[in-house]
Amino acid sequence: MTSQNQILQQFQFKLLAKRAFQGALISFTLVTLFLFFIGALNDGAWVLLPITTVTIGGACGGVFFYLATDLVFRQGTKRIIAIILSALVYAVGVWMSLIIALAITGHWD
Repeated sequence: MTSQNQILQQFQFKLLAKRAFQGALISFTLVTLFLFFIGALNDGAWVLLPITTVTIGGACGGVFFYLATDLVFRQGTKRIIAIILSALVYAVGVWMSLIIALAITGHWD
């Protein structure tokens, strides 16, 4: 029971929310720019699904970044590896959530 209390004491909810918000904001900006440049923002309500799912995927990537870098690996070489791995997981997660959303709306062949 002591180890569980130690983990909860190390868990910083404000920093977790900050990382989730940062991940969501980055992914929201990227998907909005993507939809703007392909000219799809004025096509109807189908654009809400990709925007929503990619934003949620980005927030999940931000949470993973917090867990990997700020909670588990706080310093040293392992932290650098965790940052690189987290960036890769974030990029793949945002990409997959975009593909899933476009496949559901019928815009991905």
